[in-house]
Amino acid sequence: MPNNSVFGEPVAPRSGPFTDLATWLRRSTQAQATRTAINGWYSNFPDRDGMVLSRLRGDSEVGIYQAIDELYAHHLLAQSNEVRYEEDAHSPDFRVYRDSNQVASIEAVSLFPEKSFEKELRRNTDLVAEINRQVSSTNWFAGIDSIQWRSQPKISQVSRWLKEQIASLPNQIPDFSQAEYPAATYRSDELILEFSFIPKGQASQGSVEREGVIAIGPATVGWTKTVTRLRNRISQKVGSKYDHKGMPFALLVTMRDSCDEEDLINAFYGDSGITINIHDLNDIKPIRKRNGVFGLTEQSPKGRNRRLSCVFVLSPGIHPGSNNEPTRYQFNNPFAELEFPDDLLTVDHRFVSRREGATVYIERELK
Repeated sequence: MPNNSVFGEPVAPRSGPFTDLATWLRRSTQAQATRTAINGWYSNFPDRDGMVLSRLRGDSEVGIYQAIDELYAHHLLAQSNEVRYEEDAHSPDFRVYRDSNQVASIEAVSLFPEKSFEKELRRNTDLVAEINRQVSSTNWFAGIDSIQWRSQPKISQVSRWLKEQIASLPNQIPDFSQAEYPAATYRSDELILEFSFIPKGQASQGSVEREGVIAIGPATVGWTKTVTRLRNRISQKVGSKYDHKGMPFALLVTMRDSCDEEDLINAFYGDSGITINIHDLNDIKPIRKRNGVFGLTEQSPKGRNRRLSCVFVLSPGIHPGSNNEPTRYQFNNPFAELEFPDDLLTVDHRFVSRREGATVYIERELK
């Protein structure tokens, strides 16, 4: 077991602003609880060759989130089980043991927003970082809304304009309400940005360390086909690459993309639809289309992905700085070769199958 902490408390802590997760974790005064939680989870984590540790201490936001997701999955599973991580070259992420006997295996999956969303996020992050490198203020923070982005702007021009706006603001901080915060709009051939200016609190004034001016970056909004991408991601994980050793196999998916419960049900059991009897238009029946992770098709008459016993979902994933726990789901495969043990991971909602003749019904299990 590792005996070192992932993060120590920063020698020179800052209140912000921060433009990336790695720096926030290492230096923010607001990240103490998150650092403590990660250190606690990692202290019991059987990290092979420091693989997870290197990602936690790295600069990649995706890598940090994936490592946090694996740590949290292990934390949940290890509460009542012996859990081994990356046991061999063909092992899923976790093999679960009781009384030294393997009882199941689990592969952890993190689902992130689609590439166009990530591209916009990187663009906005780079914009904030470059402005903060060039512009600071003793008395004011600023927030940005991106109204229009046609092409890559010259950040130096934005920064020069922003300095002029800040210079025109009062040095003595008025007692503003939020509705009265000053605002200004930057316009060029490349983009339109709206800035709102926020008075710094007394604790931030006179800070020895130079702080960038942007405290709130542009919101990143993307249209995502979460259901389709979730199905595709799972299909990459259920083949023969993992040695389950004849034990039940599950995926544990952490959702870092926007979705609701209906999206998850559609992803696993097929999109909802209806059939209408053309001879009796009042004869309408709900159905599930055969495009889910689980189900019967002509190519899979005994059921799709039968090696996969179930899928656990944590939605939304653990977010550093938040005290909210993910909602835990379990979606059972009605056609699985092996049933997954019910007591390995406690869930908030479990979806199970019920058969009536040739018909399979999926129901939420009542507690």
